[in-house]
Amino acid sequence: MRFDAASRRERGLSLFAGGELFVAGLLAMPSFLFDPSLPFRAAQFFLFWFFVWAVGRKNSAIATLSVAAGIVAFNLIVPYGRVLFAWGAFRVTEGSLLGGIEKAVTVEGLIMLSKATIRSDLRLPGSFGALIGDSFRYFDRILEKKGNIDRKDITGSIDRLLLELSADQEAAALMAADAAASAGPGADATPITAHGENGWAPASARGPGRSRVGRFVLAAAVCASWALFAAAWFR
Repeated sequence: MRFDAASRRERGLSLFAGGELFVAGLLAMPSFLFDPSLPFRAAQFFLFWFFVWAVGRKNSAIATLSVAAGIVAFNLIVPYGRVLFAWGAFRVTEGSLLGGIEKAVTVEGLIMLSKATIRSDLRLPGSFGALIGDSFRYFDRILEKKGNIDRKDITGSIDRLLLELSADQEAAALMAADAAASAGPGADATPITAHGENGWAPASARGPGRSRVGRFVLAAAVCASWALFAAAWFR
């Protein structure tokens, strides 16, 4: 079994449906937000981080640590609580340090949860849901091709990227129309969604997505998050 990012991403696409991931994220979120214990909330953060890795989503440890360090640093500006040490007029206090760490863990945990459970093939009902789904799809594609943005020509490279995405969407619409015409009247046309780094492909090419194994894994992850919440409250 291969564990490179592409293999993990394909495995995640075959195991989990976008809607089921989204529901699992909604179910796990309250257990994380209302966890009263910083160590247990940190454990939930690592659970979400592992799930992001398991489904093959891109995640930079350097960016995560940088954002967390920035949140802690800003929280130290307003000191409160016992003074741990001082450097000239700058004081590091226990209250502001722990508060900053808690905020950093909370923000980064929510980011990890969204990365793990919000996917570009998410389909929500209604026209507003379709708009949200398109937004996630474009955002996912932009993240995949962000390496094509040239710092020397940021505006031009972003413009070329958006034109490429527009061309991909037109190609997807033509593929959907051809599939519907080939299937004949009354057939269920399969929506076209973003897939991998090579463009657009039918959602049916992703595999079953709603397998029992995938649902069991999602249920186990949600239960693990709530178990950490319960352990924090009843320890």
